[in-house]
Amino acid sequence: KASPGWLDVYKAGYVFRLRIRADKEVSDGKNTAAMKKLMISSPTHVEFVHQFQRKHRSFSGTVRLAKRWIYGQMFSNSINDETIELIVMHLFAHPFPFGSPPLSHQCGFLRFLQLLSGFDWQNQPLILDLESKLGVSSGMQQAITQDFEAVRGPDMLDGPPIYIVSTRDLKMQKWTQQGPSIVDLRRIVALARQSLQTYRSLLTYDKRTGEPLNADCKTNYKCELSVLSQAHKWTSWRSVFLPTLSTFDVLIQLDRHLVPHHDLALEPSLKAFFPKDASSSSSSSSSLLGKRGATQMAMNTKLECGPLVGFNPVECFVAELKERFGDIALFYHDKCGGSIIGVVWKPSAFLPCSLDIKSFSSSCSIPLPDISTEVQEEEEKPKTKKKKKKKGVKKGTTEEASTPKPVDMSQFGGKIVIRNVFEILSDIRQLGRDLVKDICLVETSDKLLSS
Repeated sequence: KASPGWLDVYKAGYVFRLRIRADKEVSDGKNTAAMKKLMISSPTHVEFVHQFQRKHRSFSGTVRLAKRWIYGQMFSNSINDETIELIVMHLFAHPFPFGSPPLSHQCGFLRFLQLLSGFDWQNQPLILDLESKLGVSSGMQQAITQDFEAVRGPDMLDGPPIYIVSTRDLKMQKWTQQGPSIVDLRRIVALARQSLQTYRSLLTYDKRTGEPLNADCKTNYKCELSVLSQAHKWTSWRSVFLPTLSTFDVLIQLDRHLVPHHDLALEPSLKAFFPKDASSSSSSSSSLLGKRGATQMAMNTKLECGPLVGFNPVECFVAELKERFGDIALFYHDKCGGSIIGVVWKPSAFLPCSLDIKSFSSSCSIPLPDISTEVQEEEEKPKTKKKKKKKGVKKGTTEEASTPKPVDMSQFGGKIVIRNVFEILSDIRQLGRDLVKDICLVETSDKLLSS
């Protein structure tokens, strides 16, 4: 199947997309940045990662576990795959203080969680020195530090929250320009710390001896952790990759039959949030969806017009939600078949604001009092009631300072509104149509960043 931009080749249920690269078109095209990323940056990165993977056999397994954990925590749109791969490459290229790179994907994933939760992302750049150039050339180290400080600014708050640079490419931080944001990074660090504690408690046996790990191995991870405890079932290990749904303010449940790749989903039980959904248990859904996933390839081969390549209704829905409500909420989901979209309200979401067209349909108007009349009455009260002053209150004391005073609301132009959460949820349901199955307001939200 041919199109103006590419050629799709269908073979045994799989689709291979072919593109023709023309350097003149890349440099003179309308969307130059996107074309350079698609035609130059991405292929170069893939070749870079492939060459590195040939040196470390456990690298690919560690990357898959790291990506699955990021997706499972519903940060699919917050951090891209290239950033995850570069972070994992740092684990293998710089194994300090462990002495050697991870020899198994379990150990590599453990170090990935430790790096996420323990690295100082704000004050330090993550440097990939694959050719050991920093030890020979001190000028490169100084150049990287100067560039990092220039990007961060005097307050160390500017630039991308994750700053990654390589001795091969000093501008590798382009992969983190679009995300994650500082809020998402803090959530990732907090969740990585929780998952690290859970994962540490599940790793109990040493491959060499078959005996429980001693305190030194549990603390420093110097042992090769490949033989896992037989006392723990798969459900225990699943808990490391499952999201904590109570940290969200709103949960949007999607119809599983309309979610691509839902046979790959790892989701917790939804009975606490959607009690009417009888099929919310993970055990029942996995058996049904496994059969569906097994026949998906056969269905693709039977389609006369070919499968819908690149069409993902969940991704389109999340993009529309961000465009419509991105100023008041953050949206999270798992692109590996997740049927839940988590919503976190921004701190300024429900503060009084001026009326605009965008928030007109989902807002409640607030009648403003006559400020000038109230101020005039407050000024006249001391003149008529001089003798009724409280004996225990003196001028300038804290009790007098705590007395409420009229607020000048003229800054809002005479009309202010607050957003109606129920109207917002109704708009979300209408926007999603048949894709949205149910919406739940989380009553007690366990905020990760409350401390």
